[in-house]
Amino acid sequence: TRQEPRSSDEGREAVQEEKNEKKNIGEPVRPRKKIRVRIPAFKHRKLILVLTATGLVVLSYIAFAVLPSAQATIITKKEPWSFNKNLTIDAAISKIDSVNLKVPGQLFSARKVVVEKYLATGKRLVERKSQGTLTIYNAYSSQPQGLVASTRFVTPAGLVYRIASSIIVPGARIEAGQIVPSSITVLVTGDKAGPDFNTGPVARLSIPGFSGSPKFQGFYGELKEGTTGGYVGEAVVPTEVDIGKAKAESLKAVEVAVRTQLKNQVPEEFTIDQSPAKLTVVRQIVDGSTDAEGRFSVSTEADLSVMAFKQADAEQLLSEKVLAEKGGDYQLTSRELQYGPVKTELVSKTTALLPVQYTAEVAHAIDLAALKEQMKGQSEEELRQTIFALPGIESAHIALWPFWVRSVPQSE
Repeated sequence: TRQEPRSSDEGREAVQEEKNEKKNIGEPVRPRKKIRVRIPAFKHRKLILVLTATGLVVLSYIAFAVLPSAQATIITKKEPWSFNKNLTIDAAISKIDSVNLKVPGQLFSARKVVVEKYLATGKRLVERKSQGTLTIYNAYSSQPQGLVASTRFVTPAGLVYRIASSIIVPGARIEAGQIVPSSITVLVTGDKAGPDFNTGPVARLSIPGFSGSPKFQGFYGELKEGTTGGYVGEAVVPTEVDIGKAKAESLKAVEVAVRTQLKNQVPEEFTIDQSPAKLTVVRQIVDGSTDAEGRFSVSTEADLSVMAFKQADAEQLLSEKVLAEKGGDYQLTSRELQYGPVKTELVSKTTALLPVQYTAEVAHAIDLAALKEQMKGQSEEELRQTIFALPGIESAHIALWPFWVRSVPQSE
């Protein structure tokens, strides 16, 4: 084979590649040395000694100043005391009277009217007269005019209505020489029972009793809304049983209403009696006429007076009484107060009796501040002697902690 000679361009490229290869060949890379700082041995030991000493100081402080504690749990002997008598609630005093067993009271009263409807179950033939409101005018003179009960008023159609009671029609006013009529409104009833007297508005009703006199034109009536209620026939009516039941239910309803009213007006700190004995029925009216649903109405008006007191006053009085009997070195450890209905029928209008059941436990009082001061620095045996020297001690448990502590710390 024969090798072809290189061209001039190829020769130049070969020379350039050889030069580049020579450039890439350099000195070998040597690793860098790490620099270490050495601490002298004597300084290292000194640092350890300082840290150790500091730790021992801290631990010693914690062991002898922070951790030590003393605890004494003391149980005193309890003595029962009870009171089962009456306290007097007196509205005339302003502070408790421990000697006479009186607490301040306040009388609260409320009155309420309740109108309720009840279903009627009876039936019978009834005759009812129509009724309406009549306006009577005086266009005659400035003088008042009296009309007796049952005075008749007649419509243009001849229907007669009568007033229920005697009245006086006020005098007319005279202004600029002219009469300005006065008026009065009254209840009128149809002269006979039945629907014929149920009428619409009537502009003018005359008074037959004034016929033939000038007053006949000066006095007249007006039915602005007509009359209703006239009826003859069978109707639903309440029986005696219906009425009795309705009265009882109405009484309960008015009691609830009046007690609710009282509760809203009595301040929260007062306790009021819940006995129903004080409820007084002022009046109870039964309207036997029934509506379209066959219901009749009962109106009950009642008032309620209650003597209120503060339970805190009763508790304070009894607490003072037990401590006065036991002596000043005693204290209450527990107490319970229960009371019954207030009795007002046995005393005056401003006082009432309150039956009370009061039970309590008392024990010798311990001056804890003085005891803590006395305990400081005492050994366990000294502490035990100090505690059991107190009056009325039933048992005690003493604990010093941790185990190396031999006396009570000075800090409370």
